[in-house]
Amino acid sequence: MRNVLFILVIVLTGYIGGMYQQPPLMMLFVAEILFYIIMFLLCLLFRHCIQAEPALRHGAAEKGSLLWWDVKVRNKGILPVSRFCLHVDCGYRQEKDVRRKFLYGSAPVGESRQRFGLRGDHCGLIDLRAGWVRVYDYMSLFAMKKKLSCAGTVAVLPRDIALHVELPSAGWSQMDRRLEQAVDLPGETHNELRQIREYKTGDSFRHIHWNQTARTDRLFVKEFEKDMEPFIELYLDTAGYARLTMEQADAFYQLVWSMVKGFLRHETTVRVCWYDYGAGSLMHADVMDEAGCGDMMVELYAAVLVPRDGRSDRPSMEAALSARRSAYILGLDLGWYRDGQLLHRFSAEGLEHEIETDVFAV
Repeated sequence: MRNVLFILVIVLTGYIGGMYQQPPLMMLFVAEILFYIIMFLLCLLFRHCIQAEPALRHGAAEKGSLLWWDVKVRNKGILPVSRFCLHVDCGYRQEKDVRRKFLYGSAPVGESRQRFGLRGDHCGLIDLRAGWVRVYDYMSLFAMKKKLSCAGTVAVLPRDIALHVELPSAGWSQMDRRLEQAVDLPGETHNELRQIREYKTGDSFRHIHWNQTARTDRLFVKEFEKDMEPFIELYLDTAGYARLTMEQADAFYQLVWSMVKGFLRHETTVRVCWYDYGAGSLMHADVMDEAGCGDMMVELYAAVLVPRDGRSDRPSMEAALSARRSAYILGLDLGWYRDGQLLHRFSAEGLEHEIETDVFAV
């Protein structure tokens, strides 16, 4: 609209100057044409010089809080860009609904940061993608788009509350030590180094051998001898995940987080297991501290919990459950089991109050 109005002004100035043979108006007419051309060329220059990329490709924030995604904007030119607009598409990975947000800002010469804020109302991964940037000249007469490859992910974590769990003072550690010796996978603890081998699905990224990986251009991990430290196993039964609403999935993720945090208070490792249909196998994450709890949730969010071919059989999960009689099992119905017995069934409506106030002796 501003472009059209400026063209009308140019035409009107030229018409009046020519009709009444006014040299000042004709000079203004020529100056307006030159100004119009210069603004067009500036817009071309700004589009060529501006670049954008995420300052951090991965971030995390607590559910219900304001999430911030910082975008690093680089202006390679010699003139500042007074106005630009980033087109940001954002949405939960498990949903098809994508919302478009617009981030307006200015870019001085060199590098600057723009902050994009949104609110995460549900647990999960929010994918952010800035596909286009639109730049304007100093008078906003012209606007030109430039395609970008700027993407990031923000993990919306549950509220940081822990379940009050009382474990038996004796007996459980000896039992879990025997289980660990009998059925554990190699390379999961931090004792004596056994060997360096190629990465396999399910290996922890914390064990990557970076020197060997850099030399061979393939991922290698360090495998350790097993130690005798006990750990607690928590299996997540995700059968029927496709039928969950966002609120029901929130309650399930909140309970997983709070249960793991509750076990961590007993200074033990928590192994969380689930079946990933994308990998076609049983996956696990060993949580040893609070930072590992966040990493575990991100891995769980990214897992494919719904069968792609419509089948619901999970042979690896059922075989593992039959071998782990002492493991804890948490279902999507918020039922908490051990040894085939229901320990407690949580309520989705009053879940956070139940977590904060009740004590569970298991």
